[in-house]
Amino acid sequence: MQDRTTFLYRALDQRILLLDGGFGTMVQPYGLTETEFRGTEFADWPTPLKGCNDLLAMTRPAVVREIHEKYLQAGADIVTADSFNANAVSLADYGLSERAREMACAAARIARDVADEYTARNPQKPRFVAGSDEPHSLDFGRRRRSCRTRSDLPPVDRCLCRANRGIARRRRRHPAYRDRI
Repeated sequence: MQDRTTFLYRALDQRILLLDGGFGTMVQPYGLTETEFRGTEFADWPTPLKGCNDLLAMTRPAVVREIHEKYLQAGADIVTADSFNANAVSLADYGLSERAREMACAAARIARDVADEYTARNPQKPRFVAGSDEPHSLDFGRRRRSCRTRSDLPPVDRCLCRANRGIARRRRRHPAYRDRI
């Protein structure tokens, strides 16, 4: 990972790097059904899963991969792992809190693999991966309020997973942070 970080800083010294765009908006045109979100592993899951985009890294990895490829083909230098809501608090809505780390790792693996493939095609333009997560401590929604103090929040696991997969940096997305990104 140190080499990727060095490459990232070198690239930033040489030019402006382009970050991909929204992931959820890119999922919408696929028109995925509840069954497609579930895949075979979650076919009998007791709660609806449609809209849980982080789950797609496990159930529809080809869709996640294709979205990253579209951004890289459009000129992005950095793709964001599909892990915005891969945390116990957000996934509690779907009954998937215990699968947060697995989802984050699957998302990181897909993004890293696609970025590495594009870098191999053109080593003069290395591609990078940014981790992404919801700042759930700022979300005081009705369902999540009771979960905020739970001890099973996995931010350390997500960071370790990203470090193990060579994710170059972590990106937080929230209106309160808009001027700091």
